[in-house]
Amino acid sequence: MQLSSTLKRRIAIALLLAILLSLSLASCERKEAHSFTFFGSFDTVTTVTVYGTDREAERFSERVGELLSHYHKLFDIYRDYPGQNNLKTLNDMAGIAPIELDGEILSLLAYGLWIDSLTDGACRITYGAVLSIWHRYREAGVAIPDPALLDKASLYTSPELLSLDEAAGTAYLTSSEASLDVGAVAKGYATEAIARTLIAEGFSDFSLNVGGNLRLVGDKARTVGIRDPHSDSILLSFEMESGSLVTSGNYERFYTVGGVRYHHLIDPKTAMPSNRWASVSVLTEDAGLADALSTALFMLDFEAGLALLQRVGGAEALWVTPEGEILSSEGFPLN
Repeated sequence: MQLSSTLKRRIAIALLLAILLSLSLASCERKEAHSFTFFGSFDTVTTVTVYGTDREAERFSERVGELLSHYHKLFDIYRDYPGQNNLKTLNDMAGIAPIELDGEILSLLAYGLWIDSLTDGACRITYGAVLSIWHRYREAGVAIPDPALLDKASLYTSPELLSLDEAAGTAYLTSSEASLDVGAVAKGYATEAIARTLIAEGFSDFSLNVGGNLRLVGDKARTVGIRDPHSDSILLSFEMESGSLVTSGNYERFYTVGGVRYHHLIDPKTAMPSNRWASVSVLTEDAGLADALSTALFMLDFEAGLALLQRVGGAEALWVTPEGEILSSEGFPLN
């Protein structure tokens, strides 16, 4: 049978469309690196990279955005959210009554109390009474708090003031003067929780950088870097596969009074910024642990820090002194 010219044209067009569609689908199914940036959650910038198809990357981006917003609202100590109890609600109800909280908040609080015990109070989530004073003065930027004011607030920072009833799903700050500040643990804890959720949902090759809390998943070696606390340059870089890297430094949030820099890392033993180190970086698998340890090690001397790492196991650290000297635990990858 002989085909008409019109039918031939239609067949040719159909074949062409089929070829273009197959090429388009092949492009969508090609696995490659996709990067995304998020703003606002945890009052910081989050950058993520996933290795996969376009469709997988789109789904990954949507889930990361949802999860960041979810944990930010739960762990926020500054803002209320309609119909939701969060850590601000708990602080607001201090000395009044226990409140019901989401299980993930209770888990964070239990983790924070465990970290307090592990670090002998060097990383303390119940230190909000003192940290809130420093926050106000840092925002104003013209003076430092009166020592008497800090001493009084320090009386209301014991971890015993936080009562958890996991069976009832409630928490209670038993003094109206007490408050929580989870800044040393919440971002890392959320980063780890997000990573584990994404793994459970089938994503196997990605990186999360939540305001400097780095979590890598997969078997690809990636080059990571540690900032020089005395400049904007990279102090040290090395290759890393799965795991977490977190740095606490005196260059992140600070203000200057009378030519002296006062940063945000406040030592619970003195109620003053700790000036022992310029930065401390921790390398371990769990982002929550890395975050908490980087704060605790910033408060401790080198020997006490090494002893803490030995108690924890599976974590390495690098310290930079105010003078620029570099110290590290034995297993930290310096080369």
